[in-house]
Amino acid sequence: MGFRPLDFQIMALDILCLLDYLKINRYRVIGYSDGGIIALEMAIYQPKRQKQMVVIGTNYDTSQIKWWANIFTFAGYLFSLLLAPFSFFFRRIKAQMGLMIFHPHIKEESLARISAPMLAIIGEYDVISKADTQKMVGLVQRGDITVIHHGTHFFDSAETAGVASDYCFFF
Repeated sequence: MGFRPLDFQIMALDILCLLDYLKINRYRVIGYSDGGIIALEMAIYQPKRQKQMVVIGTNYDTSQIKWWANIFTFAGYLFSLLLAPFSFFFRRIKAQMGLMIFHPHIKEESLARISAPMLAIIGEYDVISKADTQKMVGLVQRGDITVIHHGTHFFDSAETAGVASDYCFFF
């Protein structure tokens, strides 16, 4: 985990640096949950480089997580905060929970600069609201949304096949 706090922007820059190293100039990306946040950050940093992106269950601001989901994350954060001085494992959990509670804060004007086509997939009962996902889709230059009927943030095996066909058709 290193000594730096976890940060979606740094993770996005790390992946872009890896793509540079691998000499990959243009790319498509699929990001689930936090991975979708990283995909958004990548598109913001280098908008002309990203061909397309699919984001699944992705928020662009902490306020978009439904309150009941945040209760569990916050409880895990407090528990790990108490145990972090005694265990590397709980220091790591604290960092991960903190990232989920306190980030991201992507500005809407930054989303408006994303020019790559984006497909946002969300479960009908996701921890991210459909309205917030629709707002994100409307903010990017070329966005579309798919809502998985009866889906949650965690797709089961039956839903996974449908989601896979959605993004295969998109790409």
